[in-house]
Amino acid sequence: MRLWNNNKNNKICQDPPLHQLVISSSRIRLRFIRQFKRSPPKVPYKAIALASVLFLIGSTLIIIGALLLAGYFGVTNSDRTVPVLIIGIIVFLPGIYHLRIAYYASKGYPGYSYDDIPDFDD
Repeated sequence: MRLWNNNKNNKICQDPPLHQLVISSSRIRLRFIRQFKRSPPKVPYKAIALASVLFLIGSTLIIIGALLLAGYFGVTNSDRTVPVLIIGIIVFLPGIYHLRIAYYASKGYPGYSYDDIPDFDD
């Protein structure tokens, strides 16, 4: 922690990370340092669109795989139903994970940020 001599009265105060405490003889005031303020978060629209597509494809494959496994459709080779279900689950999981992070970040829940979603703009 750094100590600063901020005013003419030679009083020393501590400098918190996002603001600076200025002590004068008549009053104490808080001055924000603008260089430490965070800019508004950049929303990764492409990554959210990709997560939405993965979610929709995964959901469709899970539904089709479950219907094939249940025998709703007339299937001649029942050994091909389980891979459809497994691929649906593999595609569904990353989509729902990133959509959940995007939703919580948009609502402002603590601990969630758009920085947690990988950005494909590079």
